[in-house]
Amino acid sequence: PKLTNLRGAITFNGSPYTSAAIVRVQSNANGWWNEVAGRWTYGGEFGLNVAPGTYRLVVDPYNYGATEGPVITTVYNCIVPESGTASCNVALSSGNLSGRIVDENGAVYRQAYINLYRTSDDGRWDYVEVRVNSGIFKSNLADGKYRITVVPYWDVRGTYTENIYEIQVVNNVITTVRNTRSSETVTAVNGTYDFVLGMPAIRGRVLAPGSSTIGVEEVEIRVGTDATFRNWQYSTYSAKNGNFSLTVPDGTYVLQAVPFGKQSRFGKSETQTVVVVNGSIASPLT
Repeated sequence: PKLTNLRGAITFNGSPYTSAAIVRVQSNANGWWNEVAGRWTYGGEFGLNVAPGTYRLVVDPYNYGATEGPVITTVYNCIVPESGTASCNVALSSGNLSGRIVDENGAVYRQAYINLYRTSDDGRWDYVEVRVNSGIFKSNLADGKYRITVVPYWDVRGTYTENIYEIQVVNNVITTVRNTRSSETVTAVNGTYDFVLGMPAIRGRVLAPGSSTIGVEEVEIRVGTDATFRNWQYSTYSAKNGNFSLTVPDGTYVLQAVPFGKQSRFGKSETQTVVVVNGSIASPLT
């Protein structure tokens, strides 16, 4: 077997982390982090063999479902030399961001997940791994700016849409959480931030030709301000039951359903014009 040239210890609150954890070694290629090695580890120590280079380590402690304890922790600038062994230790964090995905009434919504990225002024986005458990999550964010998107599961896209928030971290403290659509600042309650799903302005259902009951999934819904669709601004896809929804500003829009892939046997739908007033249309579309 190959000798290890990347070793480290995993700790939590100053003590060895003796439970199971996954260690992932990732390299950066043009702004994308690619996994080059990984392994399960037990007892708080790990060893791997990788090519010389600079990596980040992502350590995922196995405490699925727990609301306390360590969170997924990332360590940057782990340098493996041409010869010898690199030592890159990881101190697991208990997290500085606690969040809930909620509906419009403030109730925790379980049928959703999040996408979290660290952003930079040069346009790079670094994906941050976070585990969501029944609508609740924790993460440890280093200083910087982040964008978090709360996304409903595919089969409930007719009820809610995604919503986007910006987060600022200074001196390891969350200083700002802002809803990008409403520009409202989100305030933590008992240390936890609520991330509300988007409420659809346009709702509808894609139906099979000649049918008033059979929904068609995976059809693109294009939304623009003119019937040519040369400059359509928004789009989404129908869910398994044919339902779809979008969140758009108030205004007048033209919609069209455009099949693709396995639904290419169907043709495009007729266009429909809708008016969004106070965040909604008069009635769902078909």
